[in-house]
Amino acid sequence: MEWVLLALLVAAIVIPIVLMFGFAGCDIPFPLHDPSPGPANLVAVAVSRSAILLRWDATGFETSRFQVRRKRSVDATFEVVSPPLLLDTEFTVTGLEEDTSYDFLVSAIKLSDEEESGSSAVTAATFGKVFETTLPTEAAGPNRCVAQRIEPARLARSGTRVQLTLAIPSGAPLLINGLSISHAAASGDPYDSDGPPTILVDVNAPLFIPADPGAGFLELPAIDFALDQTRPLLVAFDTGLQGQVRLITNVSQTEATSFASPPGVQQANVADRQSGFVPVGSIALIQRIDAG
Repeated sequence: MEWVLLALLVAAIVIPIVLMFGFAGCDIPFPLHDPSPGPANLVAVAVSRSAILLRWDATGFETSRFQVRRKRSVDATFEVVSPPLLLDTEFTVTGLEEDTSYDFLVSAIKLSDEEESGSSAVTAATFGKVFETTLPTEAAGPNRCVAQRIEPARLARSGTRVQLTLAIPSGAPLLINGLSISHAAASGDPYDSDGPPTILVDVNAPLFIPADPGAGFLELPAIDFALDQTRPLLVAFDTGLQGQVRLITNVSQTEATSFASPPGVQQANVADRQSGFVPVGSIALIQRIDAG
């Protein structure tokens, strides 16, 4: 009887240990369940002050659907922000706070057994304000070429991606034949660029803004641009049609200036602009600049 009790006691002790750490006398433990890694190459890119675009690689997950989670980087828990079971391999998370860092995860969920595999987390921040002004008045500006110089004192931050918001006309159509952004050259005319400007609107693909009594502001797509808040920023545009260009005057010339070249002269997308201008304390068309 004692031997039977001893055998039962040994079994009661040894079997759980074996199950936990592996077979007795074997160096290889029982593997615990380790789900395969989730979608690879997850990338998050800010596209505005309230949205971030996510992209990921679906290789190996052709029979899965995806789910996006996000949280502010200072928060503890993630929340689902995508529709159930996404088919696409990109998703724009909207409704975010301005100038705020967020963490993101993407999970792949198999259709066969609903097994979920999560990606590594990535972090991105929404754009923050670089420059903003109020444009309360309207001033006629058909066929006008305007180069504007914004001094470092008015630039709130640096960034690698930039978005412009335009104050569009409220009562007449407007055609933007050219729009560019650059930093001012270290020498030469104050409105000369330090190199080829980064073009937002090209003369071969003009931007037409129809007349709209309720028009207010137009956010242009974000572009890659190395914005340095310690250097003067140049924004130049060519406008056409018998439209109104919104304008604010009496701007301190220590903050921003502009000059308008003769009608019909393309100056927006060139680096070496014409000389002989008289700087004016004004800002036209630009409502806001954001960067991240």
